[in-house]
Amino acid sequence: MDSKILDYTKHDKDFWDEELDDWVPKRIYDSHIHMLKNDLIDDASEHKNAFPDADLNIITKWNKIVLPNREINHLVLGRPALGTDINAHNEFLHQEVKSNKLTRAHRLTTPIGPLSDIEQDIKLKGFQGLKVYRMYSITGDIANCVIEDFLPHEQLELANDLGLWITLHLSREDACADKENLRDLEEFTTKRYPNIKWILAHVARSFTYRPIQKAIDTLKHLPNIWYDLSAVTDVRPFITLFKNEDHKRIFYGTDGIESVSFHGAYT
Repeated sequence: MDSKILDYTKHDKDFWDEELDDWVPKRIYDSHIHMLKNDLIDDASEHKNAFPDADLNIITKWNKIVLPNREINHLVLGRPALGTDINAHNEFLHQEVKSNKLTRAHRLTTPIGPLSDIEQDIKLKGFQGLKVYRMYSITGDIANCVIEDFLPHEQLELANDLGLWITLHLSREDACADKENLRDLEEFTTKRYPNIKWILAHVARSFTYRPIQKAIDTLKHLPNIWYDLSAVTDVRPFITLFKNEDHKRIFYGTDGIESVSFHGAYT
């Protein structure tokens, strides 16, 4: 394994042995993990070579070090990066996971991608859903875009027809508590797209406690909503979520591996 991909010390091992090994489950499903191949990113992109490559083999080695003696499988999400060859990246994911029956993948999807590419990947390559991201908003505003700015309705209609999962990283300052985001999620889940299953990444992007605290009374009543726990450092969003939601709607995730392989990260 590339030494840059993991900063692991004796203190980390001691902490695992003393504090975690006794209660972390023997079987783990990581519902938010990324693979990276820098050759598929344009040379002019600021994201090129920002992190080392990570394929399934490297992820497996990482898991064996950080979570020893555990059986770990994954939901692999397309990794957003400007300048990525979208079709080549999705083919890379397909080739990596196709031989593992317990691993699933959500294809990297931008708002300008042809619907035929999405449908072909779902039907022929086994992708279970879509990974969309605000970075690709047609407005160019990553901070204030609404869902349909990076996930257009024609893609939502296709996802509904195919019964897909969508992993969604919300935008806007209040994230899941934003009035437009909540209005859209309510309309999408209860009226327009009842067959789509949503994973709201990062506790519905509640990196602090306020968004989920404000939104939970609405979200918990919406159908087809799940959450992953990745990338959140503050324990308070977890407390709010676990106290108020059905635990069957909460998925473990790391946002690994490049984002969690150094000290000070949110593993």
